[in-house]
Amino acid sequence: MLKKLKRFLVSRIKRLGIVDALLFGSAVKGKVLPGDIDVCLIFRNKVSLEVVDKLAKEAKSKGFNLHISTLTIDNFFTKPHSLIRTLLKEGISISTGRKFSENFNLKSFTLYSYTLKKIKPREYQEKIYKTCKDKNCLVVLPTGIGKTLIALMLAINRQKKFPGTKTLFLAPTRPLAEQHLNYFKKHLPELFAELVLFTGKINAKKRKQLWQSADIIFSTPQCISNDLKNNLYNLSDVSLLIEDECHR
Repeated sequence: MLKKLKRFLVSRIKRLGIVDALLFGSAVKGKVLPGDIDVCLIFRNKVSLEVVDKLAKEAKSKGFNLHISTLTIDNFFTKPHSLIRTLLKEGISISTGRKFSENFNLKSFTLYSYTLKKIKPREYQEKIYKTCKDKNCLVVLPTGIGKTLIALMLAINRQKKFPGTKTLFLAPTRPLAEQHLNYFKKHLPELFAELVLFTGKINAKKRKQLWQSADIIFSTPQCISNDLKNNLYNLSDVSLLIEDECHR
């Protein structure tokens, strides 16, 4: 199956103006028939969503269920992004058939740093985190007790377990969403992930582009709901949904 997929991608990369396509995830870890195949398309200067949609449809018609991520050459080494670290660790280039890291003479690569900066979880936070990481949970704690830290720990866990997927953090108001964004920036390891704030102040076209490259998105339910209704993106890439003040 993977051999057929490689032939399919090679025949279309140049025709569609794609620099390279990188396989990663279960497809390169020995899983014979993964539920979907992780592919990252590398564009030269700007991601073409039209090309992504076209390739996905062609692949589906051939029986390939692709989970497509995108990056550009310009931002590959200049923007923090968990997907980049994953590709350097395990990505296989469709163009060369070699590990992507070998193009840069890299023999090893540290994928993540999981040491939280300037903060240590308390015992009750660790216990709640261990429960939440394996199931859906409703966490009820008084204000100021540390629910955001639990959310941060879960986001780190998800980026480790499902690289290339997204965490969506929803808060009822824009100032509160921004507050959570700043908390994550303060306590996440340097260059861990690309964090983005989605608000109505960012035009719809820009939000659609940002969704492609973001790892952790902070927004309000209303903003995300409007984008979904307008088909700007979908939530298929989201591996963790956090809802603050969910009772409101």
